[in-house]
Amino acid sequence: MKNKYKNNNQGRTMLETILYLSLISMVSITLIGAVNGAMGKYKISKFVQQIHTVKKNITARYLADGSYAKISNANLKKDKVIPSDMTTDDGFVHAFSGKMEVTGTSASYTIALMGLSKTACLEISVIDWRVDDTTPLLSVGIASSSGGATKKYAWEKNKSDNTLPLTLTEAAKSCTGTANKVELTFE
Repeated sequence: MKNKYKNNNQGRTMLETILYLSLISMVSITLIGAVNGAMGKYKISKFVQQIHTVKKNITARYLADGSYAKISNANLKKDKVIPSDMTTDDGFVHAFSGKMEVTGTSASYTIALMGLSKTACLEISVIDWRVDDTTPLLSVGIASSSGGATKKYAWEKNKSDNTLPLTLTEAAKSCTGTANKVELTFE
C-alpha cells in the first residue's frame, strides 16, 4: 500500500528562523541608532536656525527704539516677531519642544529655553555664536532642574568667573537634570 501522505519538508527549520529574526533585529537596531543620531543633529540645526531668525527679527523690530526694554512674550506675539512654528496658544516653544521666554532690558535681551534634556542642554551650551571673532552673545546661563542657582558664563572675564565659549566638560557640570534651563543673553 502506498503512503497517501507525502512528507515534503521544504519549510524552514526553527534554527534558520531564529537566525533570520536575529539578523533582522541587528539591522533594525543599527538603523534605529542612525535615525536617532540624525534626528538629534536635525533638532540642533533647527534650534540654531530658530534662534538666528528670532535674533534677526528682534533686532529689526527694536532697532528703531534703541532699546530692548519693551521686549516681552506678549509684545513679541502681538508684533509677530517669533516665527509661527515656534508660537502656541500658551506662548513660545523651541525645537526641543520646551517653553521659550524672551525678556529685555535697555541694552540686551534674554532668550530662556526651558525643559531641556541633559543632551540638549549640553549641545546648546557649547554652541560657539562667534562670527569673525565677534558675537552679539553676552552670556549663557544654565540652571539644572535638580535645583541650584543659574550659573552664568560670559565672554568677558570681568563679568563672570566663567568664560565662553563653554567646553563640554564645563557645560556638563551645570546640565545635570532632566529639564534644564538655558538662558542666552544677546545685545
